[in-house]
Parts: sequence; structure tokens; C-alpha cells
Amino acid sequence: MRGRRGHKLRNAIKYLYFKQKYQMKMKKIIIILIVIAAVMGGILVLAKSKKSSPSVANSALQCSVKEITFYYLTQCEWCNKIKEEGTIDHIESLGVKVNKINASIGPIKHKFTGVPAFVINGKVYEGYKTFEVLEKLLGCPLQNDNEIVTSQSKDSDYIAPKVSAADPPQENNNIISLNEETGGNQDQVLGEKDQIASPSSNLQVIKMDASSRGYSPSYFKVKAGIPVRWEITDTGTSGCTNAIIADGLLKGQINLSRGKVAVQEFTPTTPGKYQFSCWMGMISGIIEVE
Repeated sequence: MRGRRGHKLRNAIKYLYFKQKYQMKMKKIIIILIVIAAVMGGILVLAKSKKSSPSVANSALQCSVKEITFYYLTQCEWCNKIKEEGTIDHIESLGVKVNKINASIGPIKHKFTGVPAFVINGKVYEGYKTFEVLEKLLGCPLQNDNEIVTSQSKDSDYIAPKVSAADPPQENNNIISLNEETGGNQDQVLGEKDQIASPSSNLQVIKMDASSRGYSPSYFKVKAGIPVRWEITDTGTSGCTNAIIADGLLKGQINLSRGKVAVQEFTPTTPGKYQFSCWMGMISGIIEVE
């Protein structure tokens, strides 16, 4: 009996020993599998990150331009789109310093007619730009050859500001240049859509559409000494363009509401060219008093 009991006890001890050893072995295997899974997961995440912005990793600290300026407004939809897409962060990851300046606060060191605006090597590029376009403008190594679009992006409906005074269109000879008195830094071209008011003995009526893209028409001619009725239809302004100022003609500002017509009456007295603009002065037009 004692022999049988001793044999059973030895078998039980062996069983517990091998069971414990087997459990420890399985724990090691599980730990190894967890470590392998974590390493593989990290590799996949890194590969995905490189795939999402391959040129950022490959061209870091290799761009020929080391510093740029980015002008924006907090109410500007396209400025916010650039920020939301992470464009500024991607540029900084290339080793390029970005001086971010709120155009409503300053300091303004460059001439531009609208935001967003990028200043690269002293040259101003206005309007929405993708990271790929800016990357090429910065002289960074690229994996593919992207076309540079300086006036507007191919995949957006951003409308570029009017032609600058440095490069007026040659096909139209009726170019009216703004002088220092009007404070303008661009040329206005009198085209088919510009309006010459038909004066009567009592009233001159001029009509204009206003949107976040600009004014249409943007050039008017009126007669001095005859009251003017200015009708402005808001076809989709933004926080940057929902008010109009016209120094020399009006006091205060004309507030606009989307889908509504704002009416302002005034009587011009002194002949000359008067600039009107959004409250930030980013888009503008001219009323010429004859």
C-alpha cells in the first residue's frame, strides 16, 4: 500500500512540475509573440507615415530656402484650409522657418492684395497653395515633378487677385494705374464688365456684386455733383469681405449680409479716382469721379 501511495505521490509531483514548466514556456511564447506584434505594428505605422509624406522625410533640411513669411487672416477660409491640411507644419518639418503674420495685426513688410500670401525669396505668391507646390517653390528635392501654379491652385476655386502694377496685361490698352493718393498697389483694367453710370439730373445708380473672391464690376465712373445710389448685392462674402470702406467718398463702412442688397447713397464733389475695398484692404475697386 505504501509503495502504491508513494508511486502516486511521485507521479503527482512530476505532473505538477511539468505542468508548471509548460505554463512558463507558454507565457514566454506569448510574450515573444506580443513583442513581435508590437514591432511589426511600429514598422507598419512608420511605413504609413513615410508614405503619407514621402518628400518630407527625404528632403528634410535640404531645401534651398530656409525662411519664408506666411500672411493670413483668422477669418480667411483659404488660410484656415492651409492650416487644417497641415501645410505649415509640413514646411517646418523640412527645416524651413515660417514667419506667421496675421495681416490684421502686422507687421506688413511686403506688398500683396489678398491672403493667404507666401513670401519666398522676396517674391509674393498669393492664394491657396498645396504643400507640394510650396515644396517645389522652396527648392526641396521632389520624388515627382509637380507643376508650380503661382496664381491659383489647379484643384481649388480660388480666384487670384487682379494683375499687379509690375506686370499689367498688354492686350488691353485701357489701363488705369492707381497713384499713391489712392493707396493702391495694383492696376485696374477697365473691361466690359466695368460700369459707367448714366447720370440724370437727380440720381446716378451703380450696381455691384460682392463675394469672397472680389467685386463685379470693380470699376465705376460717375459725375461730380450728382447724387449716387450704390447698390451692393452680397453673393457670398466671408469674414474678410463682409464690409466695404471708401475713404474720401463715405464715412464709416457699408456692412453686407449674404443674399441681401446693401444700399448706400452719397454725393461726390471732387473729381478723382477713389479706391474702395474690404475692411482689410485685401480686395479693392475704383470709383472715378469726373
